Amino acid sequence: MAKNKALFLDRDGTIIEWIDYLHDPNLVKLRPCTVELMRLALQKNYFLIVVTNQSGVERKMFTMKEVNAVNQRMSDLLKAEGIILTDIYVATHFEGAHPSVENSKFQEFVAPNFATQKVGISKYNSSAYFRKPQTGMLLKAAKEHDLDLTLSVMIGDNISDERTGYNARLFKSHQIDKLNDFDPLKIEL
Repeated sequence: MAKNKALFLDRDGTIIEWIDYLHDPNLVKLRPCTVELMRLALQKNYFLIVVTNQSGVERKMFTMKEVNAVNQRMSDLLKAEGIILTDIYVATHFEGAHPSVENSKFQEFVAPNFATQKVGISKYNSSAYFRKPQTGMLLKAAKEHDLDLTLSVMIGDNISDERTGYNARLFKSHQIDKLNDFDPLKIEL
């Protein structure tokens, strides 16, 4: 029986300030309200897992290397705040795309000095099954981190984030405003 619980977080507009199709790590800025929520979650023994749709990769707007650079910058900024992420999952699919067979499984990209003290991995997948509001990223995380999804929570700035949580039958799923701060104490964990 799974014993861990997670706070699943969207990246853009949730952990970091919203910039459409962000691919420049120099533009990454943390949202203080989410940083505070993450601190509260850590105090309650939640794993912190980022699940982010990044269709710009398959749209050829930016590369997975650029996604990893943004993820690394976000991780570094969080680490400076005393917050270590458990993992990051990235879905690159967009509707109308025809992913190749070799992209149908998670591929790993080494990100030096990731959130943990050791070398970490950003995992990505181009299958529609992993793109939110589908549950693929959450189910993969649950398997890899021994998570009980019925004890876990999702937070994001898009209705697809909230639906992902409902689709995965999480304890709670919250949609926040990407442009305005929220009260972390009002998010039920």
